Amino acid sequence: MFLLQFSFFADAMLDPVDFLSLQAIRKSFHDLPGSNFFHSWDFTFDPCGFTSDPCGFAGVYCDGDKNFISGEIPASLGEVRRLRTLDLSYNQLTRTISPSIESLPELSNLILCHNHLTESIPPFLSQSLTRIDLKRNSLTGSNSPASLPPSLRYLSLAWKQLTGPVDRVLLRLNQLNYLSFV
Repeated sequence: MFLLQFSFFADAMLDPVDFLSLQAIRKSFHDLPGSNFFHSWDFTFDPCGFTSDPCGFAGVYCDGDKNFISGEIPASLGEVRRLRTLDLSYNQLTRTISPSIESLPELSNLILCHNHLTESIPPFLSQSLTRIDLKRNSLTGSNSPASLPPSLRYLSLAWKQLTGPVDRVLLRLNQLNYLSFV
């Protein structure tokens, strides 16, 4: 019996950094009224010292020994009004960039590269936003000068299917010192 338990745990074992990251996410967010989304996120240890398999947590996708967050970017992130850096890169996020993120007043770094985000880049309201990394997504739509704040210093939009004149966007971004469309 012990060998069976141990082999199951070995198959579900994640990198310790990924495991700690999941714990931090769980401590930071609460279910919306009427929702049981985080009910499956159980980090309590049984008498043998094992915890629930994080690969079975709602919204978590595992591949090999890595943990990935899947689904849409939670709208509840917009409630973290003092959030300065949001890095959800290298996950399985889909759909659009949540409207709640575009209105975060103190956001300075937005890193959403290597996901499956679609549609267009929303207009960001933060005037302290200095870094946007959206490479390797499936964003489409038109480049709008108003969507990117003039405070940007780093912009990576590689592998995008965006259209429109780049010159109007670049004229507005006079503090930019890194730009990648490739």
